[in-house]
Order: sequence, then C-alpha cells, then structure tokens
Amino acid sequence: MANVVNISTPRNVMSDEEFDRGYAELLRIYGDSGKEAPIRREQELARYFYSSGWTQEHLAERIGGSPAHVGKRVRFGQFLDFCSADQKSFLPTKTITEFGFRTLWQQTDAKGNDRQRFQAVLDLLAAKATLAASPKANPATDLAKDIATSSFADGKWHPVERLAETYGETKAIADAALDKVGKNKSYKCKLETKPVGNSYKFRLFRQHEAVSVTELVEKLRPLVKDLLEEGKKGPARISGMTVTVLANRLGKFLDEWCE
Repeated sequence: MANVVNISTPRNVMSDEEFDRGYAELLRIYGDSGKEAPIRREQELARYFYSSGWTQEHLAERIGGSPAHVGKRVRFGQFLDFCSADQKSFLPTKTITEFGFRTLWQQTDAKGNDRQRFQAVLDLLAAKATLAASPKANPATDLAKDIATSSFADGKWHPVERLAETYGETKAIADAALDKVGKNKSYKCKLETKPVGNSYKFRLFRQHEAVSVTELVEKLRPLVKDLLEEGKKGPARISGMTVTVLANRLGKFLDEWCE
C-alpha cells in the first residue's frame, strides 16, 4: 500500500532536512515519552506526519516503526486536519487519541470515502458527548422505585428471577434494586428473604403510616388478655361467640392501620 491517505488538494512535499527539523522540534516541545502531554503530543505528531506528504513507507523508514503503525497515525492526522479545515462546530481534538479515533473509524461504513467516514466519526463523538452530559441512568434505582409500589409488594413470597424477568432486567440488577428497597426507608417497604436452592425468594410489606407502640399496646393488650382468659376455659367451655367478637375487634384494628 503506497499511501493510506487521499490527498484532495496539492501539498508541498517536505525535504529531508525540513522534516527532521520539524520532527525534532515536536519531540522537544512534547517530549519523547507517551507520558508527557500524551494526547496533544500524539495529535501533533499525527498532524505532522500527514502534512509531510510522505508515504507511510518513507515515514516508517525515516522515524523507525512499521508502515502499518505509521499509516494509522497518518490517517489520524488527516482526520484532525479535516476537523480544522472544515471548521466543525464539534471539535474533539482535546481528548481524542489515535486509538479512540480508530475504534470509531472501524464502526463507520467502509464503503464511504474518507470525508464521509470522518464525518461519521464526528457524529459518533457528538452522540457520546451528549450521552455523557445527560444524567446517568441507574437501572437498580429505577427498578427499586417501580417494585416498591408494584404487585410484588404484596407480602407474598416471589422468586427474584421472576422479578428480573418481569422487568426485563438481569438478576444482578434485581438484587441491587431489592437491596435498595430494603435499606432505604423512603421506599416504605419491609424486605424479607429466604434461600431457595442456589437462589432466594423475597417478600415485600408496604409500610404505611407508623402506628405508635402506645396505641398498639392499649388496643391489643385487652384483646390478648380476653383471648387468654377464654382459652383457659377448656375446649368444652370455650365460647365461639366470644372468640368471634374478639376476632372481629382485631380485624377492625388491622383495617384501620392498613388503610
């Protein structure tokens, strides 16, 4: 392969002396190590290789390295030149590396010409920037909000796999969501779990407005006392009517507290 770039406009070809002088100056400014201003150094060298007008074989022979490696840097330089020449509103030149560019380049349509593929890379970068700027989604938190008010919060046992399947999530996300519901009081649910084979089942109890301990004691203790007294009478003397009345009173309290 003689050259990896398509030169759309005539450019002056550097002499050996011009190239060596400029190359040495770049190394002096940005260092000869990838740890020294690595991204900017990589970009400037790529621009320089492209602007030289040399073939990748000539560049590889001059600086050392394989033609294929040099060719990647030349294409990267051409991309950076494309961004600058067309004055794109979205210029990713401060953060993109040759590897980052190449990863996106490989996702573009190989049937397109260089300009089309460069534009496609810019579009991908713009999409990534938009996604990065948006609030990060947390699937576990979103799921926790849903299940705390769903039919799963019915006090009955459910396999965690069924929860994951219902919401189209992984078991790991379902686990994390349940953990959030159980630990965060704002969800107003009580979580219980029990092991089943290599997995587990869970049940959720919705927590309504709290009932004071004093109210519970004052209303339930008399019922407990009356039930104990009735139980002491023995099977033959227990009054079914009395038990029914006490049960109805207990039921009314439960209805009142669970409204």
